[in-house]
Amino acid sequence: ICVIKKSTKHISINFDLINKNVQLNNIIDFPVFKLIYDLNQDIYDLLDFKIIDSNTAVLFALYKNLLKDLGGRQRYMYAKITKKNQGDKVFFETVPIYVDKDNLPFPVPDKAYQSCFINTTIFHIISPSYVKYTQNVIFDEPEFTSTIITRVIASFIKKIYLRTKEFIEK
Repeated sequence: ICVIKKSTKHISINFDLINKNVQLNNIIDFPVFKLIYDLNQDIYDLLDFKIIDSNTAVLFALYKNLLKDLGGRQRYMYAKITKKNQGDKVFFETVPIYVDKDNLPFPVPDKAYQSCFINTTIFHIISPSYVKYTQNVIFDEPEFTSTIITRVIASFIKKIYLRTKEFIEK
């Protein structure tokens, strides 16, 4: 798993999935995101993932405050995920949904802060058993421009995907 800091607000995660026993091209859909979330329950206080139709899902996640000791605030994400097929690539774009806290589907603590970033995940299908994975995360919050915070987030993302990659490979 390679995590690359492309700019102060842009992180790219890349890895290859290869498993001759599984047709990986058949699992690239919204359920793979549900798998990712299920394998990483230890980072959420609350998680709700709803598939609206074959090309749209909505995610609500209240993250545990993992940076509390460093003065970090608890965060939540309310986002729309859109799927698009383009040749041998499948794109998933995650964009925040901005609403007042009173209109969120679940209650959040008063001081919880909405995570604001655009996430594009690309599955490039090389063969049924070989997929190149790329995730581009672009933050729009000034506090994520810090090199230290960027490294912490990159490490966090790497841990999530390493778990998922190992699960799929097994």
